[in-house]
Amino acid sequence: MGPDDSPPDARPRPSQGRALDLRVEAGRHYCLGLALATVIAQRMEHLKIKKLRIRRIRAAATVIALLLASLSFSVGQASAYVYPGPYFEIQNQATGLCLEASPDYNPQQLEAHDCGTSDDQFFSIWNQNWLIDAARAPLTGGGICLATDSYSDALSVNCGNNTYALSWKYTSAAGAWTVFASPNGCYLKIVGDSTVACMPGFNGPETKWRMIYGPRHYSQTTAADFTGDGKADIIARDNSNGNLMMWVHDAGGGFNAPKVLTGGWDFTETTAGDFNNDGKADLIARDASGNLWMWYGNGDGTFTSKHLVTTGWNFTQTAAADFNGDGNVDLIAKGTDNNLYIWPGNGDGTFGAPHVQTGDWNFTGTRAADFNNDGKADILARDANGNLELWLHDGGGSFNAPNKLTDGWYFTQTAAADFNGDGKVDLIGRDDATGNLMIWAGNGDGTFTAPYTLTGGW
Repeated sequence: MGPDDSPPDARPRPSQGRALDLRVEAGRHYCLGLALATVIAQRMEHLKIKKLRIRRIRAAATVIALLLASLSFSVGQASAYVYPGPYFEIQNQATGLCLEASPDYNPQQLEAHDCGTSDDQFFSIWNQNWLIDAARAPLTGGGICLATDSYSDALSVNCGNNTYALSWKYTSAAGAWTVFASPNGCYLKIVGDSTVACMPGFNGPETKWRMIYGPRHYSQTTAADFTGDGKADIIARDNSNGNLMMWVHDAGGGFNAPKVLTGGWDFTETTAGDFNNDGKADLIARDASGNLWMWYGNGDGTFTSKHLVTTGWNFTQTAAADFNGDGNVDLIAKGTDNNLYIWPGNGDGTFGAPHVQTGDWNFTGTRAADFNNDGKADILARDANGNLELWLHDGGGSFNAPNKLTDGWYFTQTAAADFNGDGKVDLIGRDDATGNLMIWAGNGDGTFTAPYTLTGGW
């Protein structure tokens, strides 16, 4: 896999923080003051006012500009909404999903997706109580903001469009669950499994949100044995620069320092599996146009150039495992119709026609692996109440009723693989409250041991 195999990401990265925001705002007012005073100077010169020399006028312009910049800085510090940190994601309590703005400056319906899957999930506070898409905020001070219209639709719009309500009322204590109230008299909430709306009423977890402060260093986390040593390695995207990184498992039970696989990883739905049955783990991922691509693994931690699997991959929660026990890795994913689909693998990197496994898939963080060692893959996902549920394969092409593994599951970036080489599938996930990457060792019967920390700053 090389740099030419994926499109470069030219978008600003959310890595600069409050100091830069204040300098940018001050700079805007400096430029505004300088331009205003220069216009005054030109007008005075036009009127033949000879007693003020142009250099004195330009000096006055500088004073005006610096005064405006200083005033802006002071007002920002005295704001009722203190800037909470560098950037943050906004996570829903009921679904675990994060708000995602549209990259389109025209008004678009606000969306919610798995956290850590897009730069457009990073926000910052601007103009005291506006929520601006940090990835789209250019240095001129414009950008895309969260808003509501007169019909109480939840939208992302150009921050300069004053036909929408851009302000929000909320509490900004770090990690605390809060409601987001619009002046249009509605509250931001999740309707169904992932639809974002602004509606009356603020009771229930679907109306509760929290700001995940601090850097989310990595996303698109997946795991498999990419080097053929019998222990799973980890692949993830470095959000600071767009590089796709690999942590190879070492002989002592830890992981070696990460290495860069490729730059410009602007893909989502990154998933690992041996799709061509050569004993080497491969990768699939979706590009921004909805194309699903595959990279064959070489078995040494490197990959071939990508090739197209299919177009129109408008699916989320993509996972890979052998569900029917035929030795070929299949795909599952959730469609826009809320159905969970399965694509049977052909064992050569291609897949058969999909069929609906179940409807009303109101779950998030779907992962798949053989958690009870019966030779057929099971499904794991989080429900709207924060419970982690496990569906064991029934051996006949379907799944048993779900078992509740635990409650209070507020972990993201989950991946399932055998990390210690004992033949039992383990689970890793990011604790969004601390940024730690945790691991739960599998017992081989669909249960797990208590977690411990793999690393911090994930």
